[in-house]
Amino acid sequence: MSQTVERLFRANVYVEGQGHAGAIEEIDLPSLKWAGADLKTIAMVGKSKLPTSLDELKVTMKGHLQADIVAVASDPTRFRNVQIRSNSVKWGGEGIEEEVAAVVYARGWFEEVNLGSVKGQENASGAQYVLHCVACKLQIGARVLFDIDLYQSKVVIDGTDVFATSNANLGI
Repeated sequence: MSQTVERLFRANVYVEGQGHAGAIEEIDLPSLKWAGADLKTIAMVGKSKLPTSLDELKVTMKGHLQADIVAVASDPTRFRNVQIRSNSVKWGGEGIEEEVAAVVYARGWFEEVNLGSVKGQENASGAQYVLHCVACKLQIGARVLFDIDLYQSKVVIDGTDVFATSNANLGI
């Protein structure tokens, strides 16, 4: 049995459909971090937590000042669409076995627009844009690994609606 390795190579960022390949140097993708309620009972030999909700989902983009991004990111009253596209490459014993698109779709409002700094006789640097996500989806090839919409109480992980029963019980 041959071992395979999957890696992401290169990426492009689209804000409201416009590409920004040359402006963004680094992207911090959303982290799925669950908040929990403490669980302690007299019968337990320790304590634990029960998952209750997701913590904030954020996309942070770092790079150069980009007027088009600043123009759409400066209004926190409008949700914006950000798409991060990459190439997922699966390597095996004979070389590349498969290449598919890896795409993060995020919707939310920009909570931070940091224009960076300018130093004498150097390029401006350090611009940072932070998107506070209300919806986020990760798709690699045809497989949707997660699809989350906080306002719709939707959390689908690898095809399974995690809160389907709970939402039905609540009439949602």
